[in-house]
Amino acid sequence: MKMGYFISPGVEKPMTVVRSESRPTISRYGKRRSEQYGYFYESLAPEKANRFMEPFLITMVPTDVKELSTHDGQEFIFVLEGEMKAQVGDQVEILRAGDAVYYDSSCPHLVKCVGEKPTKILAVLYTGNK
Repeated sequence: MKMGYFISPGVEKPMTVVRSESRPTISRYGKRRSEQYGYFYESLAPEKANRFMEPFLITMVPTDVKELSTHDGQEFIFVLEGEMKAQVGDQVEILRAGDAVYYDSSCPHLVKCVGEKPTKILAVLYTGNK
């Protein structure tokens, strides 16, 4: 099952809109694990039925987590504020506001906040299936 199914199965409309003041906050891994990883998600398309992509506004806070993850699909991330570390396999990059990264999620990867201040990113996940 795609993560979006659990957030909202969606409704059949040609277009859905999410206003800035009403973005639903969701927990991708459960509240405790999200806090451990330092990720706080806001869904940007909870009402769109049959979506292939999962767009999120994510606020990341500093954390000591070093565990890489893998899953089906691809990810695109655009840094809006702050700095983040992106690691895919052995390649490590520090990204700042205005930078972007795109990678296959099946490769071991880790994305985390760098520094003392929170980092805000736009993340679009594609699971590879409908």
